[in-house]
Amino acid sequence: MPLILSFLQVCVVALRPTGAAVAACEELRISVAFVIVDMVEMEQKVERLEALLGEFIVATKTAITRLERAVERFEEAGARDRAESAKFRAEMNKRWGDLANKMGTLVEDIVAPNVPRTAREHFGAAELELFAVRGKRRKAGDPCQRRDFDVVAVGDEVVVWTDVKSNPRPEYVQQFVEALPAFFDFFPEYQGRRLVPVFASLYLPPEIVTYLTRSRAYGLAMGDEVMELVNGRELQQSR
Repeated sequence: MPLILSFLQVCVVALRPTGAAVAACEELRISVAFVIVDMVEMEQKVERLEALLGEFIVATKTAITRLERAVERFEEAGARDRAESAKFRAEMNKRWGDLANKMGTLVEDIVAPNVPRTAREHFGAAELELFAVRGKRRKAGDPCQRRDFDVVAVGDEVVVWTDVKSNPRPEYVQQFVEALPAFFDFFPEYQGRRLVPVFASLYLPPEIVTYLTRSRAYGLAMGDEVMELVNGRELQQSR
């Protein structure tokens, strides 16, 4: 741009134009000077814009990198939390299972001492040939089949099989009743004696008692002082 201005000045001096021409040349020179100034300012603005754009790009890239790292940390933390949560649920399930097993064993320990008295007072078993708690037996002729028996009391003419549940439900009663016909497959030595089914828990809801009575099974639950048959009178009257 300075070269253009110098060239114009040289032309004015060399040609020695008239006054009007000189004025026109001077006006042109001034116009070109303003254009040059504008171009210089434009270049400066472009340079500043490029600098700002570069800073923006760098800042954006830095922000994106930080965001990606934050997302990675969040995902890693989430994975750890999920793993810890799964581990916690597994541990709690195990503890609940252990507690349920202990509760079942506790109820069995409460029920069992009441069975000999119940067998003697209600079913005529004065002397017990066998009294077993939490016994396991194999099926006669098929030793691969095993079954747990909570309480079994055997008298001269009667066998009292007591199934104990800490949380009595209708489906438990149904399973117990359906298992009665196979009892002597596991105790063939007592075949021919009368089987008395007793379903026991610390408390038996009325609907469970009704279900038991309809199924011809006795219910044993906690009374005022000791455990008592809750439907003994109804079943004995219907015999």
